[in-house]
Amino acid sequence: MTKVFIAQKMTGLSEKEVMKNRKICEEYFTEHLSEKYPNVEFIDNYTPEAAPKEAVKTTHERLWYLGHSLQLLSTADLVIFANDAADAKGCVVERMICEMYGIPFIEMELHTFNSTIKAACWNLSHTFQ
Repeated sequence: MTKVFIAQKMTGLSEKEVMKNRKICEEYFTEHLSEKYPNVEFIDNYTPEAAPKEAVKTTHERLWYLGHSLQLLSTADLVIFANDAADAKGCVVERMICEMYGIPFIEMELHTFNSTIKAACWNLSHTFQ
């Protein structure tokens, strides 16, 4: 079983938008890499519950969410960076973690042209197994 973590920008997006983008990543990965990865489990890293009061009282609420995300990232065999991840502070940290700890990753840029046409362009410059 290959555990896949999807790192995506979430700040400023509704839950519906986050889940839609996540679903596109999952479908594209399954459609195009199922032969190489027949048994895949996508790690559920969307955390809709509120951060503890201690984190909310400070300006570090988003840091609490990042910490939770890193705990889940530690269980991944492969990471997909999607949807402007380079513009999201948390995703930048997650990518640094992947590079520092040797967690294989790929980058995926999604383009939704309308509700029925989806295309994804993979940047396969990163080696993964």
